[in-house]
Amino acid sequence: MGKKCVYLRNLTPDDLEYEQSVINAHDEDDLSPPEELLEMYRQLAAMEKEIAALRDAGLLPTPNGDKVEIKLERETSPIDNDTTDDTDWTGSTSITSPSSTVSSDSNELSVHIKDDANVFTTSELSVPVKLITMSFSKHPVSTLDAVSDSTKTLVQHFGWKVTFSRSGIRIHTTIRSFQDLLQFATTSLRTVLASEPTHPLSGVTGREGTMMITKTKVMSNFGSQLVKVLRSAYRDEHRTNTMIPPRTSFNSLTSDATFYNANMTKILVENVLEVYLACTYSTFPIIHHSIARQLVNHRDPISNPVVCSLVACVLRWNCPHALRNHFLNQMRSQSIADSLYERARDLMNDTMFDEPDIASFITLFYNSQHAMANLQLKKAWHLRGLAFSMANVMIQTRYRGMTSSTLGQQPVPSVTAAEWETFKRIQWVNLTIEGGLAHCILHEASIPQDVIRQHLDDIGLPQPVADETDHTRRSVVAMSSLFHCTKIPFTQIHTDSDSDQIALREIAEAETNIRAWYHSVPEELRLPTYDTLTPDEVAGISTASSDQFSIYLSIQYHYMIIRIHEHFLPDATSTEPSASLRSQLICMRCAHLTTAMFKNLARTFTCHFYVHMLFKTCDVHYRNTKSQDPAIRKEAERDLASSLNVARTTFFYRGKERESGGGNLLGFVKSLEENVNQMLEELGIKY
Repeated sequence: MGKKCVYLRNLTPDDLEYEQSVINAHDEDDLSPPEELLEMYRQLAAMEKEIAALRDAGLLPTPNGDKVEIKLERETSPIDNDTTDDTDWTGSTSITSPSSTVSSDSNELSVHIKDDANVFTTSELSVPVKLITMSFSKHPVSTLDAVSDSTKTLVQHFGWKVTFSRSGIRIHTTIRSFQDLLQFATTSLRTVLASEPTHPLSGVTGREGTMMITKTKVMSNFGSQLVKVLRSAYRDEHRTNTMIPPRTSFNSLTSDATFYNANMTKILVENVLEVYLACTYSTFPIIHHSIARQLVNHRDPISNPVVCSLVACVLRWNCPHALRNHFLNQMRSQSIADSLYERARDLMNDTMFDEPDIASFITLFYNSQHAMANLQLKKAWHLRGLAFSMANVMIQTRYRGMTSSTLGQQPVPSVTAAEWETFKRIQWVNLTIEGGLAHCILHEASIPQDVIRQHLDDIGLPQPVADETDHTRRSVVAMSSLFHCTKIPFTQIHTDSDSDQIALREIAEAETNIRAWYHSVPEELRLPTYDTLTPDEVAGISTASSDQFSIYLSIQYHYMIIRIHEHFLPDATSTEPSASLRSQLICMRCAHLTTAMFKNLARTFTCHFYVHMLFKTCDVHYRNTKSQDPAIRKEAERDLASSLNVARTTFFYRGKERESGGGNLLGFVKSLEENVNQMLEELGIKY
């Protein structure tokens, strides 16, 4: 009707106050941003406050090295629409926002990705990730590791672009089609799964401010056989000694007594040296060629103890090169090897420590190798002690002025570089013998371990000599890298066997040390690692063209990684998710790759096998045959069969008897094969 109605309400003062509070609350709800956005602002403010505090305290080191930058955009208002132009996102593999172009008052943050650590930076300042703590919702124990690790994976492995802004996080992928998605799901994603941390870690506890994780029992069905053989031989050495025939003269060691004469001795030595140069020297050139020429007396070769001990070792090591030598196959090689071993011992009289020389040192080394092959461990232990004692005397006398502790303090002696490098190489190999014997020798060593370590640090790692060939120099560098790996400290992961928990810091340090060692290996000797290879690439390794040096070093690297994570594996039949599943995945992938590399070695390089590493791989495969996942179980069964076949056709072949007679040439190999076969029968594994 055109009239306006007005309603009047008579409210008491209390009603007026209540109504005004309701109106104010409604207005605040309409204008307030979402609680999630406010929480993000609080987190950013707290982080900026911590960065400012660290900057004021002078705790911000200067970044260096290559970096991958991840932008954090600053917007003017929390409720402004995001107007960033996405048209320039072309899926590039890096983010191009150099820190030099960012003003000091900007809020752009970068993550610099380096080999050993991540550095979180603002402008030209950098802050170690470990120093910055962020609080997410109700989980205050969290750091930028979770963000930086995942972001690093996206940028480095996939070439994706990641941008952090106040309105959220943008990830621009390179997936443009369904085929790209399938390729990502089947290859790229699987490649980086092992490198992704599991958060939160189950089974992790805190003790005295340190995060601890519980260790699990290591399954060692195959690896334990190696220790079992050594310990059994040490306890029952009187039984093993029956493998060595009674001592006889060299003249009576052939099937025809008239066979022996000076010419035939020369032929024997020449054939053995030919095998040695084609086999051991080609891979592990311990004795420099000039030293070998000096020690060989061609008129009477076996008058030198070095030649006797070297020939005895080559004949004992029943490698394919020796088996293919027609002349050596016609000899009663076992008897000749044992007799030459005794002859070398006699030629080194009791006065060898009065004036020790390189010849006596080499003889002790090869005699120790011969005793190990015969499972005469007490004798090998004794010879090992003599070698270390002689080395100490030679360093104080003959080589004084050549070690790091005496360099510059004493005049450099007139010793050739070839002799000095030969001495160093033998001394480092003696350390590996020490490690093998330590599994079975119960009494304390005559020389403390810390003294030996200090001694090895003093002489330094082996280096190539100028007159050595390119192939020999390459093998020396690889050998030196393997020796360097023995210096990696494993802290309490392996040494503290009585503790059922280990600090997460110890695990991280061990992984960092191993990766740093492999990164120090020359690039031409490094192969792709388990976390960078696709399944198809791993499958191709068994037939790839690679030299044995690169394969040896790669096997060593993955063996060390397995040794860390085997202590944290979940129960083989466990179906519950666990932080240990990451360790399981790492061990499985390392073992799968290692088997492929052993298959590659078996094609061409069958003379030198790291049997303890092969057995460690078998332990991982056998454990995975009990998995609840049928795919894992099938792959493990296939890999276990392949690994055992490699052992049968290469290493165990050394323990077979030659058709011409002469019996077993390597008692250690034969005993080990017998133990493994018995274990396989008990486990119900067809071999």
